Amino acid sequence: MGDMITVYLPFVVARVNKITSLGVKLTLADEKSLVKSKSASSTRDGREMNICGGLLQIGDIWWWGKLGVVAVVVVVVVVVVVLEVVVVVVVVEVVVVAAAVAVVVVVLVVIVILKVVVVVVVVVVVVVVIVVIVVVALVVVLIVLVVVVVVVIVEVVVLVVVVVVVVVVVVAVVVAVVIVLVIVAVAAVVVAVAPKTSLIFF
Repeated sequence: MGDMITVYLPFVVARVNKITSLGVKLTLADEKSLVKSKSASSTRDGREMNICGGLLQIGDIWWWGKLGVVAVVVVVVVVVVVLEVVVVVVVVEVVVVAAAVAVVVVVLVVIVILKVVVVVVVVVVVVVVIVVIVVVALVVVLIVLVVVVVVVIVEVVVLVVVVVVVVVVVVAVVVAVVIVLVIVAVAAVVVAVAPKTSLIFF
């Protein structure tokens, strides 16, 4: 027995049991194969084998092996590329969703801030208007009170002046009447006494 070499074909796996200068003896690994064991004729360099009635070159075996390796590498590369594309797509989708969520959150926050600002502005305006109305009302009340006080003072002063004038006039009238009565009384006395005096002198 020579070295054991396993040859992988697309559909058949053959084990090389013995390599000699006269030929190559192959035993098919597939037990269901129609040909279970066959001595294959070959040239001295072993480049050709007769398997299942057909010619297959050793170089073709290695070529198919290389193609298999290349196919496996290509499949792996394709799978890796597809996975990378899927990962990139998923990452992009996650980024897009995150950006959309961030935009929505920012918009909602801005709307809430604007609502709060509007409410604050409205409250401030209402408070300012109420304060202005209260101040104006107080000023008007103060003005009315001042006017009323002034009017009352003027009325009191006028009343006092009128009373004083009336008192003065009454006093003057009384004094004048008293003076007139005194003059009349003196005159009457003089008139009553004067004839008798004159008769005595005559």
